[in-house]
Amino acid sequence: MNKISPLPHKSQDLASIRDAYERLKDMHEEQCILHDQLHMQAIALDEQIQTLDETIRNLQRDNIAVKSQHNLLFENEYDARRNYYIQFLKSELSDYSREIASLFKNRTYKGIVVGLNAMHELSVQRHQRILKELAQDGYLCFLCESSEQFSIRELNPNLYVIAQQEYLLPVLQNTHVLVLNSWLIQHALIDCLPHRTLWYDVPDQVNGFSYCDDGMLLKHYEALHQADIITYSMKKLQINLGWRSDAIYLSGAVQTADVKAIEAKLQCNVNSLSIYANRSYDRHVSVFTATFLDYEGDNYYSGGAERYLMDLHQLCAELGYELDLYQYGNYSWYRKFRQINVYSLGHAGLNIHEFTMDALVSFNHRFIHTVDGRFDVNIYSAFFQAYPDAAHPSIGISHGVAWDHPQCRFHDPQTFWNSNIRYIESAKKLQKIISVDTNTPNWFQTVSFDTSMKMETIPNYVDPEEFHPDPDCSQNDKIRIVFPRRLYGARGLDLTLDIVDLILERYPQVEFHFVGKGFTEDLQKVEAKQKKWPGRVFRYHRDPDDMHQVYKNADIVLIPTLHSEGTSLSCLEACATGNTVIATRVGGLTDLIIDRYNGRLISPNSKELQEAIIECLNDPEMRQRLSRNAIEVSKAFNKDVWKQRWKQTLLESIQPSPGETDSSSVINRVKTVEIIGYSKEKADVASPLICDFLLKGYAVFIRAEKDDVSNPSFGRLQWISMQTELYFEPDEQLTLS
Repeated sequence: MNKISPLPHKSQDLASIRDAYERLKDMHEEQCILHDQLHMQAIALDEQIQTLDETIRNLQRDNIAVKSQHNLLFENEYDARRNYYIQFLKSELSDYSREIASLFKNRTYKGIVVGLNAMHELSVQRHQRILKELAQDGYLCFLCESSEQFSIRELNPNLYVIAQQEYLLPVLQNTHVLVLNSWLIQHALIDCLPHRTLWYDVPDQVNGFSYCDDGMLLKHYEALHQADIITYSMKKLQINLGWRSDAIYLSGAVQTADVKAIEAKLQCNVNSLSIYANRSYDRHVSVFTATFLDYEGDNYYSGGAERYLMDLHQLCAELGYELDLYQYGNYSWYRKFRQINVYSLGHAGLNIHEFTMDALVSFNHRFIHTVDGRFDVNIYSAFFQAYPDAAHPSIGISHGVAWDHPQCRFHDPQTFWNSNIRYIESAKKLQKIISVDTNTPNWFQTVSFDTSMKMETIPNYVDPEEFHPDPDCSQNDKIRIVFPRRLYGARGLDLTLDIVDLILERYPQVEFHFVGKGFTEDLQKVEAKQKKWPGRVFRYHRDPDDMHQVYKNADIVLIPTLHSEGTSLSCLEACATGNTVIATRVGGLTDLIIDRYNGRLISPNSKELQEAIIECLNDPEMRQRLSRNAIEVSKAFNKDVWKQRWKQTLLESIQPSPGETDSSSVINRVKTVEIIGYSKEKADVASPLICDFLLKGYAVFIRAEKDDVSNPSFGRLQWISMQTELYFEPDEQLTLS
């Protein structure tokens, strides 16, 4: 049987409960304290997390900024170098550059090759081996190296080492260059070469250069796209060549056969043939003029200044020198006018679409970069083409005061100076100035006395064997009044047209002959008179060689110039052929005509012109007297005197190259070939043929359909349309079948 335990004592039970309560209370207080501690720790941790988040965000921003700045390393350095080279080209040409330019004189070569500064020694050695091979094969080569001072030395025949490559840059502005480069930062200089074929020798490690960032890698891919020749030295580098499957593997030990293979590739590529189209510099005189042909090289301007240059060309030939003309143009064209070489100074980045002072200064710099150090003497026709600087030895020609136009209305000294600074400062730059009249030096004596003292007056001229009276010319009742000038306002066209109606109405035996070229608007004015007076007003053009007949058939010749006149060739030729001359008192005409002795000298207005014509028509005896005296006065302007004085001037200015002998006086004229029928489909056949002619020294004119004239012309390689007129007979002519 189970026994029931007895219940605890009541007092003992209460004590146990109290102890349990106290223990529970103590535990609760400990838990509260612990909770508070944990809460405080949680708050502290939360604050730390917030601080860490802010730190992370700041670090991310800093990382982005650092990365962005890093990616600007190449771009910033590239822009700084490019701006330096641009400013260098605008600065005055240095003697160092002239020393380099002199290397081009009296030298024949296939093409010009430049190896730019390379960063790694292996690339330098590689470039040197390549250039040695090319120099040995007849190329003129320049290897650039870094140095704190300029130096130039001949490493091998045709191979020069140049320290400070920027001095080479001006010399190459008007030559086509094969540029060998492996350092991408050098594109800052390459961009400043207007005529270039790019050879990109891919470095062993594209990302191993200083300034390496995303910008440099982008330039690498641009170079791959632009380069005509791609070479590489390690086959593992093919991964860096992208889409250029035509890249050529060229081992580190460059061999002759390797370079020959690259040359063959260049000569078979029609886009690379300009390398072989550079000109030679051997006993040459340069002339810088605004326009001999138009800006496209298509049309000849038949004015007095152009005829003057043609005669100057013949005179230089008699001395054994070739005279070459350089002028404004819209691209790099070359033409021959009869036997005269005419070069445009324009290129893809320089044209004359807008006639601004910035454009004129750029053309001035380009002329200097082309001729200084290469030519025996440099002539500026007109002299103010020498603004802001001149290439020496230098001679300027003033064809008359060309700044006496209707805009000459000055109300204060500063406006006057600003308008004439180009004329004044350019004259100061030149070593000698030949003026065709006394008007120019007299004007300069009022503003720059010292400048006027270096001016020599050699008046214009007339050849009495060509321009003389012809007794066999038919005499009839007609009186022919001739206006033998370029047909525009400055030459007095509008003055003459104003009086045509009255003269023709009053004198039925009179005819007016307007002989010359002009702009459409002016020609339309003459054509209106022709329609009104059929059979009595005529307009036509004659070449300079045929103008003597125009004067021999004339009775009265009008030279009614408004402004910009020298000692007019037309005036002298009219005098020499026994015409009655009516001229205005403008420019150098006062040196030629003594009023009422050998002609009439009038003010430039239609009223006095009309009165002078009427007086001459009404007084045949006066016309005969003026005619006789005109012939006598013209004898003082004999062309032989002009030639002798100019020859003396040139010989005093020319600086012969060392070693020149009398045998050097034989002029080696550039032969020409015209290739007809080019098309893109015939490029593979045409390229070797064109290259062969270029290497023989020919100037090559390629006629193609308009859609196929996509290659840029340069030097002796000219792409022309089927319609382009050539002012010479080519030595050879070929038709592509």
